[in-house]
Amino acid sequence: MARKVSTLTEPSTPHHVVPGGLALKERELIVRRAVVATVFVVSAATLSACGFEAPAIETTEKPSIQAVDVKVAAVDVDDTAITTTTVNGVPHYWLQATFVNNGRTSDTLTRVTTTSGTMTINPAATAGSTGASQPPAAGVVLPPGIPVEIGSPVPGATGPSVSAALSPPPQVGDYVTVVLTFAQAGTSARIQVPLIPAGETTNPTQPLPTGTASVPPAIS
Repeated sequence: MARKVSTLTEPSTPHHVVPGGLALKERELIVRRAVVATVFVVSAATLSACGFEAPAIETTEKPSIQAVDVKVAAVDVDDTAITTTTVNGVPHYWLQATFVNNGRTSDTLTRVTTTSGTMTINPAATAGSTGASQPPAAGVVLPPGIPVEIGSPVPGATGPSVSAALSPPPQVGDYVTVVLTFAQAGTSARIQVPLIPAGETTNPTQPLPTGTASVPPAIS
């Protein structure tokens, strides 16, 4: 009787696996990444040695408080906020806004009210034929197509302004409810207007380059 002879063979190692447990593709990927990183470092060092400098970037943060833009019929009311000035340690509050009358005829801001106190319109003084100052017109006159700005007045200014007596005094970041009334455009809805610190702008800013890249001179 013939005896069966069993032949034992060791399992062969797959061709794509090398000692250490990593597949060839994985090892190749690691090597490629290392080569790319080395080339990048060498390239950066070479450019720096040759005198090439990237343009400087100045980053300016956006203001944390944004003014309000609204529209009342044909009148655009932009950059609306409450700003402050301090005289002898006492804060004074002013409505800041830019009005653009898109209608065909003149309009007038006749009234401003708030739930936090009172607001008073201080119209612009006008000059008569003799050059003498005439009594101001009632309200803030808005000619068609001409932007009219109001804010905290400067000494000697004759432009319009809207002062506010607010109680209790608001803090930076608080909102004041304001309603605007125009002779032609009518009355606005309630507008939540933010209080901004004195001298702070509400215009958003973005990082801008402060210079251009310097290219090294050509080598002759």
